[in-house]
Amino acid sequence: MKNCVFKNKYFNSKIKILFTEEKHINDLLDYSLNKRFYKYLEYKVFDKYEAIKYFKKKINNKKIYFYSIVFKKKVIGTFSIHNINVKKKNL
Repeated sequence: MKNCVFKNKYFNSKIKILFTEEKHINDLLDYSLNKRFYKYLEYKVFDKYEAIKYFKKKINNKKIYFYSIVFKKKVIGTFSIHNINVKKKNL
């Protein structure tokens, strides 16, 4: 865990929000390599190598809290929290 600003996981009976780990990458690849997913996004489709590299970079970035959204034991999305200034109490 990076520090104690945020929890490692949040959950209720149907959904979990967990710090993203490398073991989540295979689930993330399922949608990040799908052309239909990008139809309304500003990004181009990743190839597998680019996607793995991107996710590993986000996971290992010490300045970003990168979370996975898990539903029925499958990662269905991600979000990140960044630009946190704990000294300013700017949450």
